Amino acid sequence: MAFSNDNVSVVVPVSMMAIYLTLAALVAVPAEEVFTVLTFFPICGILYIHWITGSRGDEKPDEVLKGGDMRIKRVMKIRRRLFAILVAMLTLFPLAGSATTLAAHPWQPHIAIVWPHDGQGNPTTVAQSRAVNISVWPSTQVSCSEYPELGLSMAKDNEPTQLIRSSGQLIQRTVGGVTFPSLEFNNIPANLAAEPTAKFRFLCGSSIWAHAADPRTFYPHPVVPTGYGESPSGSLDPRIQIVWPHDERGQFAPVERAPFVNIAVDLFVHGTLNSVPPEYQPIELMLNIAEGNGPLTFSDRTAQKVTYAVGDKTYPRWVFNNVPVRPGQQYHFLVRVLPQEGKTLSPFATIWTHAQDARTILPYPQVPPPCVP
Repeated sequence: MAFSNDNVSVVVPVSMMAIYLTLAALVAVPAEEVFTVLTFFPICGILYIHWITGSRGDEKPDEVLKGGDMRIKRVMKIRRRLFAILVAMLTLFPLAGSATTLAAHPWQPHIAIVWPHDGQGNPTTVAQSRAVNISVWPSTQVSCSEYPELGLSMAKDNEPTQLIRSSGQLIQRTVGGVTFPSLEFNNIPANLAAEPTAKFRFLCGSSIWAHAADPRTFYPHPVVPTGYGESPSGSLDPRIQIVWPHDERGQFAPVERAPFVNIAVDLFVHGTLNSVPPEYQPIELMLNIAEGNGPLTFSDRTAQKVTYAVGDKTYPRWVFNNVPVRPGQQYHFLVRVLPQEGKTLSPFATIWTHAQDARTILPYPQVPPPCVP
């Protein structure tokens, strides 16, 4: 019996070793025999020990027969103990198989539904909404009841993403006869009735949903840095400042016809408008792209470092040149940074939506496979 999952590869050998040690303590059987048999044939191993305890070929006849009733009692006692061990084994292996099933199917979240309402649970149009309920579905087969450790982030307008301080509620849905879990985030403030031009973008895992009357990113005046700064914790805000569409010759082209874009990114100390100094170089800067309602994927484009001046100060900028896009398609761009000071990616980023029509329209989300009980 073999399991490829890392978690189970630990459970099974430990279980086998526990059985082996128990048997070795109960019966005088050579260790290599017990270990070999139990490793490859657990049930046969139990039967083998059961048989060998009843009659060992290397025992003297008078030692085997001496005691009469004492021998029978001894054998019965050992057999009862071995039966208990067998029951334990049969319990462990189904658990191991169950662990394999669950661990082999982790959540790949997909934002399937964003339901606008008035903040009191009454449905409204997107333009009149004050809050939303968000349903996150798995894309693959998962456990019906295991709670996924997933966070939901939101970016308003061109500000960096912020984690929403709300734990999702796990429920079960049945769609088209298929039952699966759904993680529900309810009553998330997104007040378009009060701010008609606001744009809200939700991020869960690698899934993005743009919620706005017009979600296209308009950024005629990029953020201007107010000076230099350093982050003690290494947290940075990678802000996409410019997305410039162009043709094959590098000439400007309208969004609906441009096959390429150049993406300019500035790095700021988190929560401020202080830029990193000109000599700063992150360990890694990664461009993520989502096409349509698809998941974010890493681009193989490498950013080129340039500088620009504001007054008498020079600031660094990183540009991803000639990023291919398909005219007429919707794209979300997001940049992740691994700072010099940190060992993990900064959790903050801006999301830029590039499209002629950037609305997220998903009337019939893909139903995942049925969940595992």
